[in-house]
Amino acid sequence: MAELIGEGLKTIEENEVTIENVKEIDLNKDEIYDLILVGSPNHVGRHTKSVKKFIKGLPNASLKGKSFAVFDTYMSKDYEKAVKKWKNKSMRLCQI
Repeated sequence: MAELIGEGLKTIEENEVTIENVKEIDLNKDEIYDLILVGSPNHVGRHTKSVKKFIKGLPNASLKGKSFAVFDTYMSKDYEKAVKKWKNKSMRLCQI
């Protein structure tokens, strides 16, 4: 899913896109991105541990984003619950 989104973002002139697994991202790297997009599969209404750890580490990280967006691949009849959880997580990202 991230690769498809990245391909779409690359169609806009001058956009540079980097896709990485959150496990491989160095939060101490002193860089600023225009957008950090975080995605995760959703298992029983919860995001993966590595995504939770990444998001939890962002407030104290040297790595910064001017904007944040999130997505997940939750496919169930009670998807509203998953959307609400991501909304709460993304609101915390915007406060960084």
